[in-house]
Amino acid sequence: MKDNILKITAYFEKIFFALCIFAAPLVFLTDLTQNPFNIQSLLCALGVCGLLFLWGFKIFVKREAAFSFAIADILYLSFILICALSVAVGYFRPDGGFVILSEALRRGSLLVCVCAAAYFFAKSVKPYEGQEKDSNPPYFLFLWGFLWLLYPSLRSEGSFDFYACAVLLLGFFICVKHILNGGAKEFADVFITVGGLAASYGILQNFGCELFWRLNISVDFGKRAVSTFGNPNFLSSYLLLFLPLLFCFFISAKNSLAKFYYFALSLVYAAYLALAMTRSSWAGAVLAFAVLFAFADFRKFIGGARKKIILFAFIILAVFFAWPQQNGAYSSAAAARFAQIPLPSSFKNLTLDADPSALNQSYHQRLMMWTCGMRTLKKHPLLGGGWGSFQYEYGMCQGDLIKEHPALRSFVTQANSAHNELVEVLAQSGFLGFAFYLAFYAALIILLLHNLKIFNPAQRLFYGALFAGLCGVFADNMFNITMQTLNVAFAFWFVVGLIVSSAQKYKIVRVNVFAGAALSLLLLLAGAVWVTRESRVFLSDVYFLKGSFAYASKDYDLAKLRLQHAVEISSEKSESYYLLANTLLKLDQKQEAAKVCADALKRFPFYYEFHFLSFSVSGKAESLLETLHMNPAYKPAARALAGFMAERAVMRTPENIAFLKSIYGLYQDDGYFVNYYASALDSEGDYAPAAEALRTFLKTDAFDGAASSALQKIDLKLKNGNDSVLQYALKMESYRQLLKNPAALTKSTENELTALRNRDKRDFFAGMLLAEFYFRTAQYPKARGILEDLYKFRGDDISLNFAMASLDSAVGDNDGAAVYLRKILTLDRSNALASERLKKTEQLSN
Repeated sequence: MKDNILKITAYFEKIFFALCIFAAPLVFLTDLTQNPFNIQSLLCALGVCGLLFLWGFKIFVKREAAFSFAIADILYLSFILICALSVAVGYFRPDGGFVILSEALRRGSLLVCVCAAAYFFAKSVKPYEGQEKDSNPPYFLFLWGFLWLLYPSLRSEGSFDFYACAVLLLGFFICVKHILNGGAKEFADVFITVGGLAASYGILQNFGCELFWRLNISVDFGKRAVSTFGNPNFLSSYLLLFLPLLFCFFISAKNSLAKFYYFALSLVYAAYLALAMTRSSWAGAVLAFAVLFAFADFRKFIGGARKKIILFAFIILAVFFAWPQQNGAYSSAAAARFAQIPLPSSFKNLTLDADPSALNQSYHQRLMMWTCGMRTLKKHPLLGGGWGSFQYEYGMCQGDLIKEHPALRSFVTQANSAHNELVEVLAQSGFLGFAFYLAFYAALIILLLHNLKIFNPAQRLFYGALFAGLCGVFADNMFNITMQTLNVAFAFWFVVGLIVSSAQKYKIVRVNVFAGAALSLLLLLAGAVWVTRESRVFLSDVYFLKGSFAYASKDYDLAKLRLQHAVEISSEKSESYYLLANTLLKLDQKQEAAKVCADALKRFPFYYEFHFLSFSVSGKAESLLETLHMNPAYKPAARALAGFMAERAVMRTPENIAFLKSIYGLYQDDGYFVNYYASALDSEGDYAPAAEALRTFLKTDAFDGAASSALQKIDLKLKNGNDSVLQYALKMESYRQLLKNPAALTKSTENELTALRNRDKRDFFAGMLLAEFYFRTAQYPKARGILEDLYKFRGDDISLNFAMASLDSAVGDNDGAAVYLRKILTLDRSNALASERLKKTEQLSN
């Protein structure tokens, strides 16, 4: 009886494993949740919960528990405990509190519920023994993927998609059957095949063949196919993890069909790695194969078939480097991506003090994250900021970096990860956690080296390839975040668990029936808590999507209802709070909106958007100051603060004046801010910096009459009667007013403006005046010639782009006008005039 129960338990165990390693990486929903890939977290949670229950159930039935006692296990558990301790300490810090606990549950649950679960469950998988005749790969699992080619024509339009469910169940059955009586080799085969299926779908997306989406979602990632992982970087890391093992399976395959299978998958892997264009994964692949070649058994193994291996490597590299970019004339995707690597002209340009022209978003934005991570470590050296707290700490640190380095203002982001695994661990668990983290990997390497001495050649090749994949992914995560994502994290720690459990002893611990029942119940409860959480997050996302659709259609009452449901079900989604507060503002329900903002700020105080939204609701200047402390480059808040301080004496405290001066450098070319800034300083009798700010601005926009008028008044107070900048601005303004009078559009005016421009061809304002004269007199070719000359050295000027758009519209070139209007919106996303004109222009084009 007991044996039959355990056999049934083993079968269900493989079903739950299949949820984690097959369903979670491949299943996504296209039109139910705002994040289509939220279902994957729920599927993985169900799998983990099931495995926890079965683990406890077996302890209850057998009245015994088998625990490994490898030093790596102890170090790993110690690291988890230190992370928990870092959260507890962070909670009681003055700058911590509820948000540390909230972020630990929201972001840190991955460590325990995914990473630790994968690590310990892998230890229950039978180690690879290096049999003379290995099992065949899961051919039918890969062939199963071809059934999805029929999906676009057989999909159901109703709420239940029969064909999709039938195909998924078939694939699930094939997966379970393959791993049912298998061990590490069979599990590895499933991981490799799942990667091949996801990569194949990504390749189809790359060629415009979309099986599931009605829209091209890959556009959001620079035309890089996202496949079933939601992000090309995630899938490329997943492929990288198993790439060395795939290569070893190919060269060690005993029959032609298996060799062809692994060869075909290798081509698919190489193609997707090329089109994903994830450079850190490419670097990781180089390191992975370098580690693989370091194993003497591998070198010996390939020595006997050197010519075949060289041919194989040549074909794979040819596919990788020859793979084309998605659009335009043919060019190598890999070569194009390599060409984007910044080559700094000096060491300074590798730092945050780099010249503005040398800034590279991909690199310098990461450098900002690493800098904030190390500043967090400096504040909390022993235990860090608390596991899961990086996004909170970054939100509080980013503003200081932007004030110190104004050129970085365009790199503002909400960073939920450090993009460097080592910085991530240091910032969140301090030197103590980092020490145990490094000790764990050291123990892993020592254990592997010890096992290599007792393994047979096939085992050495298998586990050496797994370790090489780990090294590659770790290197990838010096610039990436994939070890903090669901599918890559589960696969990574599952592989770690396979290596640790490859040759270790177990200690059998006998437990009585009550202890077994208690442990079983505890494990079930732990799994149920996580499943409940993931279910609530999933359902909340369903309501959020419905609410966002209602909001977009301006049905604000329905949007309110849906979004309130979303927030009530789960408080972990910041977007639900943000859209709900905006919906309430649309309904003029400011009191309710204020409550939503207050609740959101308890959970997400690192979102500067919520602070500004709170200001929109309450009108409190403190919210503006908080917004700008976190993001001093947020123009609406800066303008509002400058206006408050210009109009309200109570706001002009020494601290606020000092703060306003500290962010002035970010807005010295913004007329709205500068005029209010100068007015605030003028009101406090601080005339010199006010006058200097106005002069600096008028050099960039001599047509701003308000700035000229303000400078005139301040110059009188300073008794400055010889202000050349002011005199020039007044002259330009007088000509501009003159051009508004049709009677002034004479040959004499043209001669004056021409003479003014000929004094200095790079005089932007003289050129704009002459171009305006020609535009008003319908001499469009002459106007275009001047504007194009100005565009060569001042192409990012918004007024110039407006002038070019107006000129194109005047000659009927609406497509050309749209180009300039779109550029204005890239320079200033909040420019309402450009947005409105673009809509009208596009309507005319259609």
